[in-house]
Amino acid sequence: MSYIHVKLLNGFPQILTYAVPATITQDLVGSVVKVPLKDRVTSAYVCAQVSELKQIPSFIIKPFLSVELFPQDTQYKSFLQQLSAYYQVESLHFIKRIKHFVNQEAEAQIESSIDAHPANE
Repeated sequence: MSYIHVKLLNGFPQILTYAVPATITQDLVGSVVKVPLKDRVTSAYVCAQVSELKQIPSFIIKPFLSVELFPQDTQYKSFLQQLSAYYQVESLHFIKRIKHFVNQEAEAQIESSIDAHPANE
């Protein structure tokens, strides 16, 4: 079984570990995934992938839920790595900024759509 170490995009400082489902064989480092966190689902950046853990945990490690297709450009991971090396910051910094921008744009599109087509009363 394989595992991933992730940093949550919501700013939680600790690295968390999730199991990788057997159906996923790709390298996930640098990807954004959906992970269960208590009673909700949140996005997380994969900072490492390992085939086994250094210590056997005393609890069950949950699997992550899905890989986010964000964005779908095949050169995106490479671009982020180069950008973070140039500015000497983690890729996570750019992912948070881009995800926030994309979410704002989607909300603006929804609001403009609602304003353009008001509900009949």
